[in-house]
Formats: sequence, structure tokens, C-alpha cells
Amino acid sequence: LQASLLRTVALIEAGDQRGLAEHQDFVALAEQARLPRYRYLALSRQAAVATMQGRFAQARRQIDEARELGRQIGEVDADGVWHDQICEVARLEGRADEIDQLIADDRASGNPLGVVVTAMRAVDAGDSQTARTCELAFAELAGRWPRWAGFMWLAYRAQLAAVCADPWLSAEVRAGIAPVSGDWAVLGGAVVIHGPMSHWLATIDAAEHRWDEAIGGFGRAQQLADRMQARPWSVLATLGAAGALAGRGQPGDADAAAAPLARVGGDAADRGRAPGH
Repeated sequence: LQASLLRTVALIEAGDQRGLAEHQDFVALAEQARLPRYRYLALSRQAAVATMQGRFAQARRQIDEARELGRQIGEVDADGVWHDQICEVARLEGRADEIDQLIADDRASGNPLGVVVTAMRAVDAGDSQTARTCELAFAELAGRWPRWAGFMWLAYRAQLAAVCADPWLSAEVRAGIAPVSGDWAVLGGAVVIHGPMSHWLATIDAAEHRWDEAIGGFGRAQQLADRMQARPWSVLATLGAAGALAGRGQPGDADAAAAPLARVGGDAADRGRAPGH
């Protein structure tokens, strides 16, 4: 069971679609074994994959079921996993009210990760002033977190760099992402799957008006998303590429953006607003 879970994480992080089959094998094995902790892990990881693929109602149900089971069996991180997963769903669905409640709860409980939610709320609102005030605490926290969260911190800091138009932070994050641009941002043991790393590199490129690089990067991100059946991230990559084409403004760019925008417009409206857009 543990080996299957680790293979799932490694394959998904590498953007390898075999990770989806391994995930299904892990869930089936966990159900067969009926060991409570692995039933919890299967439920919470099903929620992560459902979120990545845009099955939000299913994801929410499984997130809540996993927390309830986790509490029953004394799973030490049941509430923390619930927090991170519900934040991811709420961002993808554009549920600002839900994010605001998480921020209030984090402040009341003294959760050190509250700065992450606050920063991402500012990113989604385009609030560069609040994002800048979060960056110092954010960087300090990222520096002492375990390496299993490294790609997620890079993805989050890319979003901060873009909204703050911070060239120093952008350069630092770009250097971190470039060697792993074909991978996915995965938190720990697949608690959250936060898009292809090429998407976040393209986000920085677009913020710096490096239009050609952004268009190519979002195109690669869409291919990676399609391979993993990650419809929300495919939509977000399409929207990112369209924005970069509009920014570049060369002859034919508007027409090149129009068809894919029309194709995903309704889907994007149904799924909410893009993180970092």
C-alpha cells in the first residue's frame, strides 16, 4: 500500500498519466485491505485527483469524509489536509467567501499557514499591496518547510511574483522552476495537485511581458494538463495563452485566441476564476 501511494505521487509529480492508473490501484487495494489509515489516505487522495480533474462536488464530499474518518482514527494531520484541500477547491471555484472564512479561522487558531491563504487571496484579487506585505513572512516560512512542499512553494511564490511585479522574486522563482518545468506542483503525498510547473513559469513570463515565452509555456502546460485529464488546468492554460496573445498584439493574435477562448469560455465560467489570474 505504501509503495503504491509513493508510486502514485512520483508519477503524478512527473506528469506521467500512469500515475492515474496507479492511483486507482491504490484506492482498490486500500478498500480491499480495509485498514483504516489507508482508507483515509485513499479518500483524501481521491479528493486531490477529483479536484485536479474538476470534479468539485465529488472532491468536496471526499474531503469532508476523509476528515471525519481521520478524526475517528486519530490521524494527526486530518484537519491540516482538509484545510489545504478545501482551500484548493475554493480557489478553483472562485469562492472568495470561503477563502475569507479560512483566513478568519486561521487567525483565530494561530495557524502559521494562514499567511499562505492570505497571500493567495490577495493574488486572486489582484491586490499587490497585501501580497507584498505577505512576501517576507511567506519566504521565511517556505525556507523552513520540508522539501516535500518545495514545488508548491515555488508555485505560490510564482503567483506572488506575478501580482507584485517583483523582478527579483521573479528571477529567483524562474531559476527554481526552470529545471522542473515538465513536472507538477504536488504537495507532500499528493494532498494537493496544483497545476503544471510550466504554467507557473508562463505566469511569470506573462507578468514580465515576455509574450513569446508565455504563449509557449501555457501551450506546454495545456498539453500536460490534457495528459492528466486535468480539465481546470487545461482551461486555465488556454486563458493564460489567450491573455499573452492579447498582450503581444501581433497580426493574427486576436484570431488565434478567439477560437480556444470560445471553446473554454463556458467551462471557465462554470469552474470559477483561475488561481493567479
